[in-house]
Amino acid sequence: MYKKDGVTKRTFSTKEYRFDMRDIKGLGLRIEKPEWITTLEKAKEERGIFLAAYLALLCMFGKRRNEAARLKRKALSFVNAKGVKDGYLHVDFIVGKKKKRHRALSEDTYPHKKILTHFAMPYLLEYLKEYDAWHADPHSKRTEYLFPSNRKPSQITVTVPCTLRDGSVEKRTYSYDRPGGYVSPECFYNLTMKVNPDIWLHLPRYCVGSRIADEGGSEFEIAAALDCSPQVAVVYAGKGINRSEKFDNQTE
Repeated sequence: MYKKDGVTKRTFSTKEYRFDMRDIKGLGLRIEKPEWITTLEKAKEERGIFLAAYLALLCMFGKRRNEAARLKRKALSFVNAKGVKDGYLHVDFIVGKKKKRHRALSEDTYPHKKILTHFAMPYLLEYLKEYDAWHADPHSKRTEYLFPSNRKPSQITVTVPCTLRDGSVEKRTYSYDRPGGYVSPECFYNLTMKVNPDIWLHLPRYCVGSRIADEGGSEFEIAAALDCSPQVAVVYAGKGINRSEKFDNQTE
């Protein structure tokens, strides 16, 4: 999904998506700190601190929307693997890796991320304080998810057009089971659009990736930060304001 000339558009096939990204290169694929702060403040005021905390996670780490939505409280900690407080926020995200292209079944991995400071962190810290206080209440409902919900498990069916090697497009249908217990990414998306229609939940990945590129990072550093392939990382890097020479020269 993207915006062009004030109109929201959606694309699905890989071939079409790549064409659209070239067409709108540098347009609406990055926002800076002032607009992020405005959005976080508005989210907190209108929808509650839980939405601001969710957006803060995306803003800080550039994760996919489902990876932040299904985080569990135990995945966040202020101590390292040795049990020592080192001043960092440590987060173990769940990343679903596709086994083959266009296959819905995935294998989970748990990449470890840490961050020392960030302008969006106060929103997450405020939410964690409220969450821990609520969870400490013996009369509260126990939950392991960071963004809990009463949503029940369900089966999701998705039909997507897939571009084949001969250039033809074939529609394929996939089904997968979605666990319940946490606020769905779709719900977060709908809430975010009401707060700021110019932000969609994949935008933070472009913001984080392009920032790393502006600082001179390579496609491999972006890939490690966003948990994607170096080939995909180049797409995020191309949205940087000052594109690094490392990408122009294809330096490894």
